[in-house]
Amino acid sequence: MSKTMPSIILTIALLIGLFSGTEYAIAAHAVTGQYPLRYESNGGTGTMDPIEVSIGDTFVFPECEFEAPANKTFLSWQMTGVDGIHYPGDSEVIAANCVSGGAITVTAYWTDAPAAGVTTRPEEKQLTYSGSAQELITSGSTSEGTLQYAITDTNTAPTYDKFSAEIPKRTEVGVYYVWYRVRGDATHSNSNPVSIKTEITKKSIAGATVTLNAATLEYTGSEQNVKVEKVMLGDTVFPENCYDITGDLTAKEPGTYKVTVTSKGNYKDSATAEWTIKKSSEEKTPDAKSRFLSSVNVKQKKGKLIVSWSKGAASKFDVYAAYCGTDFSQRNMKTTGRTTATFKKLNGKPINFKKSFKIYVVGYDSNSQKLGRTVTAHVSGKDNKEFTLNYSRLNYKAA
Repeated sequence: MSKTMPSIILTIALLIGLFSGTEYAIAAHAVTGQYPLRYESNGGTGTMDPIEVSIGDTFVFPECEFEAPANKTFLSWQMTGVDGIHYPGDSEVIAANCVSGGAITVTAYWTDAPAAGVTTRPEEKQLTYSGSAQELITSGSTSEGTLQYAITDTNTAPTYDKFSAEIPKRTEVGVYYVWYRVRGDATHSNSNPVSIKTEITKKSIAGATVTLNAATLEYTGSEQNVKVEKVMLGDTVFPENCYDITGDLTAKEPGTYKVTVTSKGNYKDSATAEWTIKKSSEEKTPDAKSRFLSSVNVKQKKGKLIVSWSKGAASKFDVYAAYCGTDFSQRNMKTTGRTTATFKKLNGKPINFKKSFKIYVVGYDSNSQKLGRTVTAHVSGKDNKEFTLNYSRLNYKAA
């Protein structure tokens, strides 16, 4: 017998009964095959997946997954061909009269209800970047349904299917809009979504500890370099890809230099470290091995200090001049390949010849390696009234 024979037999039996007036009790299993069972939202939104059922199956009515229309809540289900209403958990045996148009339809029915409210409203959190995911708002509470949350990057409400019971979390710095609503219970409709603007701000690195490979270097006459070994933010090593390095990483002259670490990305502000090229003691007579064996000649003429010396084995010279009682500085230093240097100013101003001066010369070879330096020549200014000798020309020889 073919698969269509039971349906044909049922049809013939029904026709015989119709014309003869005889009632027939037809067994449900006489109709075979599966039918799609579909859910109708009846004004609600969303979808519920259809299923396949057969005549004789027991169908259990599910929880309603549709979003209720505004100011309404779910009441019950109704199935085609079946009188009465059904609630989630009720059951119905699928019969032939349930089929209409080749399918079975289960329709949601709604009833008017007041909107659900909240007992405790969620609130914005004051958050700073931590490197870990953080809940963006405090949790709320309600006795009229279930609190649900969603998140967007703009102040535009998300669709109902984006809401869940989990409070949104984020890690990266930025502005976020967290939404909450109450999905109403059996006597309350869903509340309208409310947004909370919240932000994760950048973390400051001000006060971070910047460690260099060297804090103090001895003056050599050549350029010297330092590098950043690590940056500590509290007890944590600050990642190298989160900052840029600027400042004085290379220097030559005695002095104090600064290196700056500037944060980027999820961080803000900067931190610094200083390092020093230590001065040679200008008042100390160098030993014979390091001494630049040259005499120093000093002239005071027409508002100028003219310093000269013999070349020896040196190829380049740094000449330092300062007022007695002050420190030598790069500002009052001249570099030359000749054996003479002229100073018209000290400290950016015309020379005061009523004061006394101190001068020394450092010699370098062709590879910029320091050969040594002269003794420091102390010279009384030509206009210094405490001295009566003519100091317009003085000659100092290395010991």
